[in-house]
Amino acid sequence: GGGYMERVPEGVRRVDGNDSAADESGGEEEPLAPHRVDDCREKFFCQKVLHQASAPPAQFGPDAINEEIWRSLELMADNFKSRNGDGQDRFRANRFRKASQTVKNLAAEVTRHNWREKLLSLRQKPPAGQGSVWDAIESWVLTGHWTRLEGQQDDPTLAAVNALMEVWGIGPTTARELVAAGAASVADLVGRESYQGVRLSEEVKKGVRYFSDMKLKIPRDEVGRIRDLVCGLAQQEFGPNVIVEAVGSYRRGKPQSHDVDLLITQREGSSPDSHGLVPKLLQRLRDSGIEVVDLKHPQSETVSGTEVYLGLLRPPPGVGDSSVMRRFDIRAYPIRNYPYALLHMTGSDQFNRSMRLFAKKKGIKLSDNGMRARISDDRRQQNEMPNMTEAKCERDIFDFLKLDYVVRGTRA
Repeated sequence: GGGYMERVPEGVRRVDGNDSAADESGGEEEPLAPHRVDDCREKFFCQKVLHQASAPPAQFGPDAINEEIWRSLELMADNFKSRNGDGQDRFRANRFRKASQTVKNLAAEVTRHNWREKLLSLRQKPPAGQGSVWDAIESWVLTGHWTRLEGQQDDPTLAAVNALMEVWGIGPTTARELVAAGAASVADLVGRESYQGVRLSEEVKKGVRYFSDMKLKIPRDEVGRIRDLVCGLAQQEFGPNVIVEAVGSYRRGKPQSHDVDLLITQREGSSPDSHGLVPKLLQRLRDSGIEVVDLKHPQSETVSGTEVYLGLLRPPPGVGDSSVMRRFDIRAYPIRNYPYALLHMTGSDQFNRSMRLFAKKKGIKLSDNGMRARISDDRRQQNEMPNMTEAKCERDIFDFLKLDYVVRGTRA
């Protein structure tokens, strides 16, 4: 449909601060002249947050449709992810999920009368065959029906696939195989090595075993105590130059977290830099009597020097709730990449996507391992490029990109 279109200054190509599917899927476009991107920076979410405070739905009036829209878009994203039919569904899921987050984080009240103006950033032409978020919303406003959800709400197969995909290690393909074999819920998989001929991987068996624990959110003070525990053991193992930071939603000041995300590095002059930090730290935890379950063994990247570990940890008495296992991730980076890793791991996802898109418009590849001239889609070749600036802190990255600094608590 038509509607209000935001005016763009003459001579400046339209720049939208919300990621398009092409940006997410690696599609390339010519970078704009840096001054043109700078002129439009206020359109990007990573700068909009400086000028708006998040308002919970309860503060909106009775005519607000914010929650109805973002919840419906989120459900559509889940259904696209579960269906995974034609290879494009992953991109459809990304598109609708990002749109859902945009509406959810919107401070302005959206109504049936002003939605075209308030949700203008969602009015993007999708890649061929991927479907339009804007059209889906417009159809609902006009008819009262979410066409894409018609018949799906009561589809037991889709409901079962969605339920099984909440288990760690189960993706769309495995979920559909299990449902085809007769599984309808997580309870059907408890204590099994396989289900009706469908073998359960070690990852899936752990996901089933600890399913209830992983669904629980972790209170902020418990995340802090787990961080302090790990930091103390890391200093015993590596000395006082080790840095352990709790990141993610905890660093953004949220009262609860889904997991404990820890970022580790060592100050310059320490040895080792990052290689080998994670396995030694995990062994120190186990030697201290702390129960740790591996979901993904430590993996290293040779070029970037990064180590990644995903697991579960049972907090000792006095640290947290010892009756449950907590999701627990560790990422170790060389000190030279630490500011970039800190920015990336603090989030939020929408903030990161917006900031990376802003950099991309300038021909820059911003990642958790640095900031480099965008020359290739090959990740290894790209990471071998020298950093464009040696950032000492997060603010240096904002300054280089000519973005106003955003304190971590307002990154949504």
